[in-house]
Amino acid sequence: MNNSLFVIERARPEEAAALLDYLKIVGGETENLSFGAEGVSLDLEAEQDYLRMQSESTDNVQYLAICQPGRTSLDRKY
Repeated sequence: MNNSLFVIERARPEEAAALLDYLKIVGGETENLSFGAEGVSLDLEAEQDYLRMQSESTDNVQYLAICQPGRTSLDRKY
């Protein structure tokens, strides 16, 4: 049994929609990012392509800390 509060894994293309939604949340919470509550300027297909490129790269990587292993969502828990 794994008692970890979260797992850190390489981002995958199928997580693009949840990641875009999460970026809208954090973008609306601060003025210290290059985007606001509208999120980043990528549509779902572009974000999937970006994550696919990252996952296949040998010198670029994007990690996600996932609070609920099993990839149910990237939603913030309060």
